[in-house]
Parts: sequence; structure tokens; C-alpha cells
Amino acid sequence: MRACPVVPTERIFYCYIYFSALDGSPFYVGKGRGRRSLSHLKKTHNEALQAKIGQLGRDNIRIERIAQDITEAQAFACESAIIQFYGRVRSGAGPLLNVMRGAQGGFAKPKRGQEAKSALDYGQWNQEAVRRRLEKLWDD
Repeated sequence: MRACPVVPTERIFYCYIYFSALDGSPFYVGKGRGRRSLSHLKKTHNEALQAKIGQLGRDNIRIERIAQDITEAQAFACESAIIQFYGRVRSGAGPLLNVMRGAQGGFAKPKRGQEAKSALDYGQWNQEAVRRRLEKLWDD
């Protein structure tokens, strides 16, 4: 018998956005812990993201942690909400180079946004404007 996987509940995760420092446009959203937000600068399997990083150069990329000290479930919800808000190039809906919709690709919008609301309520937000937009998105 296999053990049931445990969902981490420690508040060690965060949600981040890559922005172009040249024009301020967002181009990638992720979630992680530790130094995950920096890992794409060294190596990524996302060819479009790799090309964008090469085009801009590391000095012209700004990485902002949008929410931090949140659970993994909250980080997945936050990532998905931000991807939904900005939209992906791949789906023709926006500027983000994310391959997946967030939360391992299968997470669209939680029922009435409970997990995302938790991320909004408990996360430490760096961009008040993004927070207001996401709150409005989840209130719809």
C-alpha cells in the first residue's frame, strides 16, 4: 500500500512575477520556495522564456515576490490567479510566457476563490495595485 502524499502546510512558499525592467511588462509568473525565482535565469525548459531572458539580459529583468510566507496551496492559487489575470501568449490572451495555466497546469479558478482569497488575505504583498486587481478578479 502506498502512502498518501502530504500537502505541505508550512508557510515557506511565495509567488513571483518576472517583469521587463525596460518597459515594466510582466512575462512570467511562478511559485516556489528558497531560490526558485532565480532558477530560470540559469536554466529553463521553457524555450520562449529562455529566449526572452536572453533577449532582455539579466540586468533588465526585475523579479518581484508578489506574495510570500504562504502555504503551497496558497502559492498555487496565487500563481493561477495571476496567470489568469494577465493571460498567456500560448492561449492568445496576454503577455505571459507560461506554458501551463498554473498549479501544475490543471488549476483554473478555485470554487469561489477560497485558496486565492487565503493567499490575498495572508500573503505579504509587494504590489498593492496587483493585489487590488486580483481581489476584484476573485470578487466577480
